Amino acid sequence: MNELDQDGIARLKVENTSDEKITLQVLNVQRNTSKNNWDGEVLDGSGAKHKVKFARQLEPKLESEELNQFALIQVLTWTNPSLIATIIVNLEVLKSGNQVGGPLIVQQIESIPTSASKTPATKGGSPNIVTKTPIQRLQNKKVLSISQLNPYNNKWTIKVRLTTKGEVIQWTNARGSGELMKVTFTDADGDDIEAIMFKEAVRKWEPILQENNIYLVSGGRLKVANRQYCHTSSKYEITLDAS
Repeated sequence: MNELDQDGIARLKVENTSDEKITLQVLNVQRNTSKNNWDGEVLDGSGAKHKVKFARQLEPKLESEELNQFALIQVLTWTNPSLIATIIVNLEVLKSGNQVGGPLIVQQIESIPTSASKTPATKGGSPNIVTKTPIQRLQNKKVLSISQLNPYNNKWTIKVRLTTKGEVIQWTNARGSGELMKVTFTDADGDDIEAIMFKEAVRKWEPILQENNIYLVSGGRLKVANRQYCHTSSKYEITLDAS
């Protein structure tokens, strides 16, 4: 999965003077009929947004909807004639919006791409979580440790590394059929917790959740874990839905 550049918007606001490339996501795009051009807004890995205009040479990609809402793009050249909006001159569409399915910085699970070492944490140690990541840009959420979670507080956010991603399991019984997937999250204290998702949630989160990436997770339902099948340090497990 392609990751959004953490500092993409900051780099986009600086005049393009090298061969650097910036991976961003298109949040919206629309034709400005009065000015006969295309406007949009893009998102980077920190959650920062910026208004852009698309150069005339990109019109075929826009009209064919290859370049559309939620598309994942790699910006190749750009210019900044004003502080309000950047003109994207040339880009590569990595994935169209219908392939991505929605914004990569989402309400329930927010990915924080990092260039840190991808060595998973073990119990008693700390995962390589980048402490300078601008969490305050993501709605100023108060981040809890896994050990602070409990079912009586449903307004929580944890910052974790995805250390284990299980396979999607298909199941069938007398009541119907479906699919499930389990993942394990580990925080900076070395504590871990299992998260489980079913059906629509599997289809939504499976492409987004990648081992060794760091995420802000919130809004899941907490319940006491079945210790026969769950061996994490937390006595709870998280159920993630597709909302």
